[in-house]
Amino acid sequence: FNTYGPFQRIDGEGGVIAIFLDRVMHHQNLLVYGDGLQTRDFLYVEDCADFIVRAGLSPASAHAGARIGGGDASSDRAPFSLLVGGSGIEIRIIDLACIIAGNAVAVENVAHIHPQSEIKRLLCDSAKARAFLGWQPQVSLTEGIERTRIWLRERMNE
Repeated sequence: FNTYGPFQRIDGEGGVIAIFLDRVMHHQNLLVYGDGLQTRDFLYVEDCADFIVRAGLSPASAHAGARIGGGDASSDRAPFSLLVGGSGIEIRIIDLACIIAGNAVAVENVAHIHPQSEIKRLLCDSAKARAFLGWQPQVSLTEGIERTRIWLRERMNE
């Protein structure tokens, strides 16, 4: 599920957060496929790594089939600053683009290159991970985006 953070690739179609950040840093408009109403549930890479370690070390996870990414199948909206990746609160791609773009660049809707493969809604239920492992994501989407922005900026300056 939509894991993001440092070392995320900026080429190709995947990795929307890193791609958007890179385009802003290069003063390029953000390109949103279709109407931008597709939703995603993002998870910061450190939270993903924490889950993997916990699952690998826990006998409880052997048969649990735990997934990570979201807390429940809720479509409730929350202020962006309160969003925690994997919280089960989805964000529309167009909203994500506007937040990342700020006033720096414009957001453009463009035709999807592969419209037949577009997923309109992606939300993960991580209830088993919480129940069996006591796992819960810690990094808010705001903080994760900022950490990714810093990493990309440092990489640009190398």
